[in-house]
Parts: sequence; C-alpha cells; structure tokens
Amino acid sequence: MPRRSGDACHRRQGGPEEGPGDHPEGSRRVSAARRRIVETLEYPELDAAVVWSLVADPDRLAEWFPLRPVGDRRTVEPGVGTTFRVARWWRVPALGSRVVEVVGWRAGEAYRCRVDGMLGCVEFRVRVAPRPAGAGTSVTLEVRSAARTPLVGAVLRGAWRRRLRAALRRIPRVLGG
Repeated sequence: MPRRSGDACHRRQGGPEEGPGDHPEGSRRVSAARRRIVETLEYPELDAAVVWSLVADPDRLAEWFPLRPVGDRRTVEPGVGTTFRVARWWRVPALGSRVVEVVGWRAGEAYRCRVDGMLGCVEFRVRVAPRPAGAGTSVTLEVRSAARTPLVGAVLRGAWRRRLRAALRRIPRVLGG
C-alpha cells in the first residue's frame, strides 16, 4: 500500500516552471483532489527588486503572508533545499508548526516551496515579474494542494483563495506603496 502521508506531494526536483503534467503520480486517485489556485496582482508603483526582497525573505514572511517563521532564526541563504519552520499567526508555534522546503528557485524571479501537513500537501509558487516599460511589478501567488479527500480539498481551496488575495493586498502596505 502506498504511503499517504507524502506520496501525493513529492514531486520531481526542478524549477518553478514545472506544470501539472510533471506530477510523477500522474492519474492516481489522490491527484483528483489536487487543485490549483492562482491569484495575480499588479503594482504600478513598486519596483520588482523591492517586491522580491520582501517575498523571498523567510524572516519577512509574516509581514505579508498569514504564516510566520518559528524556531531557529539563523539567517539562511534562500535557494533549493532551504528549510524553515512556520506557524499560523494565531497558533502556538510548538503546537502548529510545519516545515517548509524550497524545491524550486530562480533568483529575482520565482520560487516554489512545499509544506506537508495533516490534511495533505500544499505547494506554493511565488512569481515576481517587472511590467513592460517600467510600469511596475506583477506578483503571482499559486497554491497547489493534494488534499487527502476531495471534500477536504474543496474546503482548503476556498480558504487559500481568501488568504492569497489578502496577502497580495498586504504587499504594497508593507512596502509603503
């Protein structure tokens, strides 16, 4: 019997550009609960390098996203293989923390990370792109979830969509834009 705790989540190592067809489990039953949520927001007044410095720094995660780093606070150079622990803002860190692993990285452009939780695996992708002719920056947040069941997946998708929109609206406030 296959392991249910991680087999739905473990993907081939690679860059953030991997698509849904790259999933090694292919058409397994668990992949039926996998869904993708994508939210994009453009910031005409913000520079891409400034936005990247915010969204790519694990120590600044709590400033714009509803998770906060916990535990060992040593500075780690971000990149593939980097791991750190996070907890939701309102949870006691010892009770509700999860390990985040960076599994894809293109410096200054995009990264992909994975969190394996009790209800399934969640994969986050963050892309920062400058707009043409210096017209600001576009930020895309994407969540792919491999929930244990379709019902759990549906509940999680609704919650994640709201969180992604709130996180995108928070970025210009954090950067003073």
